[in-house]
Amino acid sequence: METPAKFFIKSAAIFGALEPYDVDAASIPYKFRKNELKGYLNAKSQEAPTSYGKAIGVGGLSVGLLGAILGAVAGGHPVAALLGGGIGAGLGGLAGGIAGLGDRYNIESAKNTLRRGNSAIDQRLHENVRHQRAMAELDKYLTEQRRHEEMMGALRRDDD
Repeated sequence: METPAKFFIKSAAIFGALEPYDVDAASIPYKFRKNELKGYLNAKSQEAPTSYGKAIGVGGLSVGLLGAILGAVAGGHPVAALLGGGIGAGLGGLAGGIAGLGDRYNIESAKNTLRRGNSAIDQRLHENVRHQRAMAELDKYLTEQRRHEEMMGALRRDDD
């Protein structure tokens, strides 16, 4: 049985909470990054995949409860709570199933990378840096677009 602390740490890792924010991966020494990645790959390849029943159940239960609470508060009627719980359970189950599928993919990917050896690990490190830089470029572009739209909106309001 997984302890609550391990469950929350694993959940945080799945959603990226353990990743450093706004630190260029290339600025971290290569040996350190490689050892970190090897440690992650070894740990991930030894993991048992999350069962779909558990993933769907936890997702459905947690989001279903949230939906029931929000439905009761917003609707003020038992039917609203029931409807919110039902919709929340369905969406939460779907999200849990997708998360379980992602977990299985990550485990298989870790096994394949380890099986292919150092060149695959080097390639994955290179892809991580490229991906991080691409996301930084996208963020920069979207920020510029948002600022442009805000400026144009302000200019349009001034013309009125």
